[in-house]
Amino acid sequence: MFKKSFTVGIVTLCFIFLLLQPAYALGGNVGVYDFSQTPQIPSNALTIASYFNFVGFSATSYYNSNASSVRSSLYGQKIAHINGHGGPGVITCGYNGATKIKATGTSDSTYYSLSDTYGGTGLPTTKFIFFDGCSTSQYSSTYGDLDNYCYYSLGVDSTLAYSSSVYFTTGNPNVGCALFSKQFFSYSLLSTIKKTIDNSVVEARSDVFLTDGWTCGTENAVTFGGSGYIYYY
Repeated sequence: MFKKSFTVGIVTLCFIFLLLQPAYALGGNVGVYDFSQTPQIPSNALTIASYFNFVGFSATSYYNSNASSVRSSLYGQKIAHINGHGGPGVITCGYNGATKIKATGTSDSTYYSLSDTYGGTGLPTTKFIFFDGCSTSQYSSTYGDLDNYCYYSLGVDSTLAYSSSVYFTTGNPNVGCALFSKQFFSYSLLSTIKKTIDNSVVEARSDVFLTDGWTCGTENAVTFGGSGYIYYY
């Protein structure tokens, strides 16, 4: 009798938990910026945007926006994926890397500061930003710290960046950190049982290892707010 009651109790609790979970993505604007290759929209950006659109978000792919326009567009976006060459405190925008976003400091014609634009307002509706470039999680005394500043100072719910170099093959979206990005969003958005940001990182990293024989620097992924679910943002 006890065993039967205990089993019914577990089933009831599971059913209640499922009822409390949204049955679909809540939607919102998503920016998928890919500045890693030549002046064309890379297939990875189109693929990632299609994942978001499939589950109810409104995603747009960009491939040659300058840092000023990328920075300005963040305020209206719930989620942003910015893929480009990076460094401590910065990430490049535009396929030629002519302009860059930095965390803090005064803007100039090359470096566009997040603190200049959002230091007073924050980014209250932005839920997740992936700074998809080498060393974007590192601190710079000149440029600041992108993911740390967004999470702690601008109010972004969660971030993903890298603390060291990551590797890929130009033009091939199915290896290295390019594969990681695609698989990360696939696990976050398309899995039958939705995964947290941290869990999606682990799964995507495993796929890179199985494909390349090593993790291509993705073991250096750093998250803030990693217990969040992108799907439910």
